[in-house]
Amino acid sequence: MEPGSRQALTIFYDALAGPSWTNNGNWSTDAPLDTWYGVTTDPEGNVTGLDLSANGLVGSIPPETAMLKELQHLDLSSNRLGSIPPELGSLRKLRFLHLYGNRFFGQRIPPELGNLENLEFLDLGLSYMSVPIPPELGNLEKLEHLLLDQNSLTGSIPFELGYLDNLKSLDLGKSGLRGLIPLELGNLRNLETLSLYWNELSGPIPPELGNLGVLEDFRVNHTALSGRLPRELTAVPLELFHWNHTELCAPADEEFQAWLVSIPNRKDNPDCDS
Repeated sequence: MEPGSRQALTIFYDALAGPSWTNNGNWSTDAPLDTWYGVTTDPEGNVTGLDLSANGLVGSIPPETAMLKELQHLDLSSNRLGSIPPELGSLRKLRFLHLYGNRFFGQRIPPELGNLENLEFLDLGLSYMSVPIPPELGNLEKLEHLLLDQNSLTGSIPFELGYLDNLKSLDLGKSGLRGLIPLELGNLRNLETLSLYWNELSGPIPPELGNLGVLEDFRVNHTALSGRLPRELTAVPLELFHWNHTELCAPADEEFQAWLVSIPNRKDNPDCDS
């Protein structure tokens, strides 16, 4: 067993109002750690998973959580947590980090999370954040899902997110972002879902997004985007395309219109020439 894991979990329990959790079975006892509610261990006794979602946790995640060096899965979603310690960036084996539905009012997204070299899933949605997206998240080479939706983020979309070669879904919907869509997002060749709806994004859709050869779900509705839809989009095999309530318009030529009509689920704006 990794040294200090029982101590780290006990500190975690005390810091986050453990006695009042919905389920705290065996926590802060001498029982084996894999019998503590929500704790998973490997055959050597190292803590590899901690799932306490929707369990009544209240407070700030203690930095001692980073003592769980073998941790691969951390799910603390749908609680009332108040901050993300930068020390979590030292959990180099972490693959899944779920913090959806917490109360990180005005708290920053630690740039240290960009050090999580094995991270595949990061969910910070609906967490009342009012901070910029740190460009360091572009260092997460194995990341497949980045969910930052339903926040009050400031600033623009960092172009560094275009470095996430393995990304399959990027959800920034309803998050308060401004500025242009970075053309670098066109580098995300494995992207299947791109949600940018209900933001204050402006300018055109970059033609580089026509390089997204497996994109199926694209939402930019309720934004201030403007201009013609780029013809390069006709190379994208969309199944869903919502671009209503924008200043965008569609080229009226037969080829582009045939591509639009081929999309099963779409919400349109008028054509450019109508």
